Amino acid sequence: MRDMLKDQGYDPAESSAVLAGSAIMGETIPPSLPLLVIGSISTVSVGALFVAGIIPAVLLASCLMLYILAKARVKSWPQGEKASWSERLRLSILALPVLFVPLMLVVGIVGGFATPTEVSSFAVIYAIVAALFFYKSVTVRGVVRIFARAAVIAGMILFTISAGAAFSWAMTVASLPDLIVVFLDMLGGSVIVFLIVSLVALIILGGLLEGLPALLVTVPLLMPIAVEYGLHPIHYSIVLIFAMGMGCFLPPFGIGFYVSCAIGGSTTEKVTPKLAPYILVLMVGLVVVTFIPWFSLSLPQALHLIK
Repeated sequence: MRDMLKDQGYDPAESSAVLAGSAIMGETIPPSLPLLVIGSISTVSVGALFVAGIIPAVLLASCLMLYILAKARVKSWPQGEKASWSERLRLSILALPVLFVPLMLVVGIVGGFATPTEVSSFAVIYAIVAALFFYKSVTVRGVVRIFARAAVIAGMILFTISAGAAFSWAMTVASLPDLIVVFLDMLGGSVIVFLIVSLVALIILGGLLEGLPALLVTVPLLMPIAVEYGLHPIHYSIVLIFAMGMGCFLPPFGIGFYVSCAIGGSTTEKVTPKLAPYILVLMVGLVVVTFIPWFSLSLPQALHLIK
């Protein structure tokens, strides 16, 4: 959307800030890799995690949209051209095959029709067929290049997971969980203090270690402690993922922040002041999700995925 937004008169720095801010909530929208990683390294159900992250993401998205609406009116941002209802209907129908992919993943995993690996493999095949024959947006040679790039990314992820698992094991052997418990007891040993410490730790580690290593290191260490404090593992997992995502897109260390600047066609110096208000809004939403478990647990409970 970069060129389209620029043609409509939007500031590339502002567009990059919106991109970085909105990407944070995408960590809990299926098919999210962090959700799959937490499910694989803990006893938490992947299907329940897929459902649990939807309402918190909607909350954060609503906070961002309200802020953008207010800022657009104050700054008199361009509104763009309105499409006719016939054009909207045509584009909506054209988008249906694409929208079927996340629906397929959620229904397949939550409904118990297939494992995450099986339904994801089917979704890949479906996406390739749709791109080749329905949208005709890629050639057979392009598919080969996509496979090669996917193999490189998969290799990077596997190396990251192995390194993170080794680091987590070393911390466990060093009795780091016991030290954390002692530290929390010194601060009063309350659930509120534990959640605040968890947020700060994941935001910092999310920026320094990137997303997946931060989860691989902290989830095995903090999840047992969270359960001892009476926190539901589904709710705590969503909190950790959002905090990790916040760290990934925070300047000056978050790798996602630099990716957003590069994709948006702007510089870090211009994007940083634009991003600050969005981060503040997201921080408010993160605090609400952290201390009101209803946002994370209501939908899984309604679908009888958790008690």
